[in-house]
Amino acid sequence: MSAPPKVFISATSGDLRSARKVVEQALLKSQCLPVEQSNFHPDWRTLWKEPHEGSRAR
Repeated sequence: MSAPPKVFISATSGDLRSARKVVEQALLKSQCLPVEQSNFHPDWRTLWKEPHEGSRAR
């Protein structure tokens, strides 16, 4: 059996919290795995590493 698809739920405003919850519940009913920014913390090193390492290799 394959893993359920992951769907990122994006919203920039705190006032959309209730809308994100509705979407999260719909995804769970559809057997998808909702992923929100609140589930992880971005790591600035990862963001810096990707574009800069590629330019050094050239």
